[in-house]
Formats: sequence, structure tokens, C-alpha cells
Amino acid sequence: MDHDERSTVEGILRQRRQAIVQAWYQAISPTAYQPGGTAKVRARLGTLVDQAIEFLLDETPGSAMAEALGGALTTVDPLQPEAFGRSLEMLACEMLAGLPAEQTLRLQPRLARLLGGMGTGHERVARDRQGLA
Repeated sequence: MDHDERSTVEGILRQRRQAIVQAWYQAISPTAYQPGGTAKVRARLGTLVDQAIEFLLDETPGSAMAEALGGALTTVDPLQPEAFGRSLEMLACEMLAGLPAEQTLRLQPRLARLLGGMGTGHERVARDRQGLA
């Protein structure tokens, strides 16, 4: 992705940030528990969305960053596997919404790495918390 394409994608994702956070919150709110309530959950999701955007814009995103995002999500919501899967599916759709088709195609492999890494990180942290590691 050249500089102009990166700027275009970043601009669209930054403009859509609140919509992405809202959709993600709606996807997890039925099962979310966070001391401090809704504002704290939304703020945490906003930080995670910012990090996901950075991952997608990185030319060589590392799996450790994606795994850290998934692990961090456990602090927001100890999701059941099916609910976690639905929330990642929604995140993927929201991250690609509004992007030109060419950029969507370019970002799909990165998005797949992001989602896979998040799944790995979430599972690892959840298992560690349960003492199953």
C-alpha cells in the first residue's frame, strides 16, 4: 500500500472510529461486565479499535500485537467462544465498511491475521485466568 492509499484508508477508518466502537460495543454488551460501567467499556474498546487500525496500516504487522489485542479484550468481556466469534465477525465488517474495493482486497489478509491473532491471544489469556494453561 503506497502512502496515498494508506492515507485514504487511515482517514476513512479514523472517521468511522466511533461507529466501529459503537457496533463492537453493541455486539458484546449483552455479555459484557466491566466494573465502572458503559463508559469504561466504550473507552477500552476505543483504544482497541485504535490499535486494530494501526495493525491494519502496518506494512508488516506482527502476530504479537494481534494476540495482545485479543488478550486485552478479555479485560472488557469474558466472552463465550460463540459470542467472541460474532464480535470479531462484526469488527471485521465494520473495519472494512466504507473502504474502496481495492483497499478492502488489500486489507483482507491483514484483517485475517488480526482476527486470528486476537482469537489466539483471547484464548490464551482466558485459559491462563482459569488456570488451564
